[in-house]
Amino acid sequence: MLLALAASIALAQSSPCFQYSFPPVGPSRSADRRAAIEDCSRLIAAEPKDPRPYYHRAAARWIGPDPARGWNERPHFDIRVVEETAPVIFDYEEALKRSKGELGLADPGVAWLRLGYLRAQDGNWTEAIRAWRRAAADAAVAREARARLHFAQARLVGADRLAANPPARCESLGFWDCAFIRGCSLVVEDADRSFKGCSGKPKGLEPGVRPLNLDCSLLDETFCEQTPRCSWRPGRKAGTCGGAG
Repeated sequence: MLLALAASIALAQSSPCFQYSFPPVGPSRSADRRAAIEDCSRLIAAEPKDPRPYYHRAAARWIGPDPARGWNERPHFDIRVVEETAPVIFDYEEALKRSKGELGLADPGVAWLRLGYLRAQDGNWTEAIRAWRRAAADAAVAREARARLHFAQARLVGADRLAANPPARCESLGFWDCAFIRGCSLVVEDADRSFKGCSGKPKGLEPGVRPLNLDCSLLDETFCEQTPRCSWRPGRKAGTCGGAG
């Protein structure tokens, strides 16, 4: 076991795959990231059961966002965290699936947290919530995961909430609520791609903004009560949110 541990430490020190610091740009603009991705791919081909190269290959493609800021705050309103989501989602899911026993990940919560960001970049708020719920169970990332979970639930029920209580003025809306309403326009500062405000005259919901299948069970009591399609059912220990999708 000691020999295996020593070999693992030596591998981490010598392999480009196991870098922990990259420039704040994507692989298309970073030779260091491309070298890490190539080396991780080599290690995966040699030992496909090891979850670590999958995890680190995903990390080599990961760019952001700054965890201290929300998506509706400058400069991260566009929610881009990678250049291309599909390969990164694949690698984090494979890393989590293969993580067990001696080949466990040191920080699985980070993988779940980032999977939530990736799903959000794709606009899949349902899967984002599921990932952030798993992340919220990990003390190392629980605070950030809970904040993002709150944000995702608000987005998931946003259309129903606005339909039940239509806004009188676009200026009162935040970034995502503005995007939900026909007649309202996002005001963007091009210099740093930041959200400045919302302008125009509300004319109703944009077509197709409601999720086709809303899973009420993903909502807590606050957000359950904000959508007419869901209802809160009190229980002995904890209530549940149910209803038709």
